[in-house]
Amino acid sequence: MEAEWAYISYASDEHWDVRIGRLLAPLFAYSDHLDAGYAYPWITPPLETYRFILSTVEGLDTLYRFQTGDWRHTAQVFYGRLSKDTTLEGEEVDMDLTDFAGANLTMNRDWLTFRLAAATISNASTLQIGRKTLPDGTRLVPVNLNHDRATRNEFNRVVLDKSDSQLRAYWSRLVFTGRAQPPRDVGSQDDVIELIRRNPGMIGYVDTRSLTEGVRVLKRFP
Repeated sequence: MEAEWAYISYASDEHWDVRIGRLLAPLFAYSDHLDAGYAYPWITPPLETYRFILSTVEGLDTLYRFQTGDWRHTAQVFYGRLSKDTTLEGEEVDMDLTDFAGANLTMNRDWLTFRLAAATISNASTLQIGRKTLPDGTRLVPVNLNHDRATRNEFNRVVLDKSDSQLRAYWSRLVFTGRAQPPRDVGSQDDVIELIRRNPGMIGYVDTRSLTEGVRVLKRFP
């Protein structure tokens, strides 16, 4: 069984709260109540309200409540990691957001509520599960270098923030549940370039020094 949220909370006084554990990501006005239908006027929030929902963050936050005149305020600061299978632009992806931090301020007076929020992420990666296409409709077919290749390990570490063993476990889980198949393994960087040159829909990665004419570079990583 996996819980959407589970945390330890400590209240030092009536103003300060500190929570540690798996928290609901406080990105939206109704974030704390997305799974508790009594707290908002919809049965479930419409997709038009939140394009895609990143619901939980593993980390800590602190809340401070105070009042100025007739206005009640709640300030919140949070930090942690957000990892979730979700849907982005119609595609199933496994999102892994590290150093996920932010703050929000909610101001309430009678029926009137204002909310300001900001968040930042120092590293983000998405592992594609479903299909992906270019704007012109071309379907992308990913290819991967064989195991134990230095370039593959570097790509996993820098771009995906995962080890090769973690990715093998990840794909094993998807294959076992019938959700997806891993990218095709290719023997060398020259093989990757040749496959992409002959098949415009294929996408892969190589060391910059291995690039040749006839292939399109979508993104360069440091």
